[in-house]
Amino acid sequence: MPVRAVVLPATPLLVPGAAGSADPAAGVRAVVRAAVHELLDDALDDAVPAGRTGGRLAVLAHRTGAAGSPAAGRPMRPSLAGAGIPARWAPVVGADDGPPETAQVPASVALACLGEALAARGSAERLRDVVVHEVPAGLAGSPDDVARVADAVRAAAGVVVAGGGPPGGLDAAPDALAPGVAAVLSSLRAPAGTWVPEVRVVRTEHEHLPGEYHVTLLREA
Repeated sequence: MPVRAVVLPATPLLVPGAAGSADPAAGVRAVVRAAVHELLDDALDDAVPAGRTGGRLAVLAHRTGAAGSPAAGRPMRPSLAGAGIPARWAPVVGADDGPPETAQVPASVALACLGEALAARGSAERLRDVVVHEVPAGLAGSPDDVARVADAVRAAAGVVVAGGGPPGGLDAAPDALAPGVAAVLSSLRAPAGTWVPEVRVVRTEHEHLPGEYHVTLLREA
């Protein structure tokens, strides 16, 4: 079954250099990297079915500080400045030559992981065309808003989803989903069984990290 989406824990630690000389999330990054490559293997296949956007990729993430309906998806460039991480510490593929608008940290982590995988395949330029859908963390809009975002994401050849609860929320676990993102994914997976989850568990022993992270591949049945 082809991979349609990867849900990753959107911690800045997935970006090399984000923790300085330490690299506590190296094991998590390796699993994320393998999952994103599987996504690209299927998304960039010449046999991608008609109806998807010609190999165009997408990112789905929550945004903070703004309520209301989600803005239309559009290309954005990654930046970890919102997490207090300067670019000189953690260079991110596409941060310097991408679109003028900057994504928030969750989408930026997803873009960084996608950009690294694309660069490894000699296709870094594709990152400039990735459509970023940043939805309000609570997605206070109507069901029509959820359906509109879900339809746009479904049309993409492949999607990287930023997991992790919104900062300051009641559930900020690394495998939590902000309500807005969860609502869109629920719509994408309807009817039940359309996109089948495959969860990969990464255990860590670092005293300042959760005991495990989950990386989920959503495969089309």
